[in-house]
Amino acid sequence: MHSRNFSDELFAGRPIRGTHIVRDPRDVAVSGYRYHLWTDEEWVHTPYDGFGGRSYQETLRSLPESEGLLLEVGRTCRWTVAEMRAWDYTRSDFLELRYEDLIEDEDSGFERIFRHYGFTDAAVETSVEIARKHSFKAMTGRAIGEEGGNSHLRSGKPGEWRAEFGEEHVELFKRMGNDVLVMLGYEHDDSWTA
Repeated sequence: MHSRNFSDELFAGRPIRGTHIVRDPRDVAVSGYRYHLWTDEEWVHTPYDGFGGRSYQETLRSLPESEGLLLEVGRTCRWTVAEMRAWDYTRSDFLELRYEDLIEDEDSGFERIFRHYGFTDAAVETSVEIARKHSFKAMTGRAIGEEGGNSHLRSGKPGEWRAEFGEEHVELFKRMGNDVLVMLGYEHDDSWTA
């Protein structure tokens, strides 16, 4: 379930355990831009008056890459970064993980997740093996950040935004979402550059 759809009321007071994973929102913007160029999700094909009757995807495809990415940075900050800002990171019933840490050591990350859910040692071992079979590498034939392989999935490499962001992307992100970068520990202040 996406955090935007999460509500404690859905569980009618029953105790819950969850995992909340965050990713550097700048990488989310880059990934979102690439994804929205080809996805079949219905909303991305819906015509909008704000785009002159074109869909979001049609609009992205009509723009030079730098301008399309700028549009996606704004969308990411209005939606995803706002959701990151609003999440309660102090919830003891949720295990907080960073995407970057999870992909650095998938086995340890998934072991932490399954232990958080109270799995037995044997179930943790089995579940980590299942997760490994469905990892990025298993799906693409390459490790995160490697080129090649047999998939449309992009690299997933942390920090990819540095190669994609220009000065205008950095400035827009600082204006709309720098507080979240600092809150999540991706930056210490607003002095970062691409």
